[in-house]
Parts: sequence; structure tokens; C-alpha cells
Amino acid sequence: MRSVSVVIPTYRTPISGLQRLVASLDRQTMPSEDFEVIFVDDGSPDDTHARLLAVQRSRPNVRVERIENSGWPSKPRNVGVELAEGAYIAFADHDDEFYPDALRAAHALAVANDADVVVGKESRTETPSWGLGRFQTRRAAGDRQS
Repeated sequence: MRSVSVVIPTYRTPISGLQRLVASLDRQTMPSEDFEVIFVDDGSPDDTHARLLAVQRSRPNVRVERIENSGWPSKPRNVGVELAEGAYIAFADHDDEFYPDALRAAHALAVANDADVVVGKESRTETPSWGLGRFQTRRAAGDRQS
């Protein structure tokens, strides 16, 4: 069993966004054999599916599924969850990026605290501090925020 499954819904994915996302997954400190990446294309009418298949060909931990267009990211996410084999599931959008130690650190934190959920820090590229006010401290399982 893999440690983490990364589920990514796609639809008309921009080339630059996909390249950044894949590059960030390639840079993970967690060994690639310990995590899988599941792209679920929501019936993109462009060349997104073909580009995803090219990514899959050179990476044994990548799986690509294509579904009929649902119009919502929930359907491809749910399909990805059904296909996931990892102990934990991480969700990403098709233009997100991961910090190099993101998967390893989140997995280690989850295991150390017997956590069901780990919420990582998020930032936007145009405003890197966005959302960080919500994450001023780390809390282990059972800790409550007042």
C-alpha cells in the first residue's frame, strides 16, 4: 500500500499549470514509490487528456482516468477517491503546486498523531500570506481551538 494518493481533477488544464504541478510532484522528498498521483479528467474537449497520458508514460506512480464531463470537480474527485490505494488522500487542483517536503511531512504528522485529517498550509502565488492567519500553530489530534 502506498502512503499517499494525490487526487487531481482536471478540465481544460493550462499547459503551464500542469507543468508546475507535475514538477512539484517530481520534487517531493517522499519517494515516488510511496505515493501515487491520480488525475481524473472531466471530459476535457482539448488536449488535456493527451498531455496527462504523456505524464503517465514517464512516471510509474501516475494514473490517468477520463470520465464523461460532469461539469463539477466533485465527480472527478470522488472517482479518484474510489481508485486511491494510499493510506491517506491529498487533494490538489490542476494548477496547484506542492512544497518539496509536503507529502512526506503531512504523512509523518498524520501517522505520529493517528490523525484522520491533516490540513496543510496554503498560499496563493500572488499573495503568499493568504490563509496563513488561520494556521498560526500546529495542533495534534485531540487539541481543540477555542
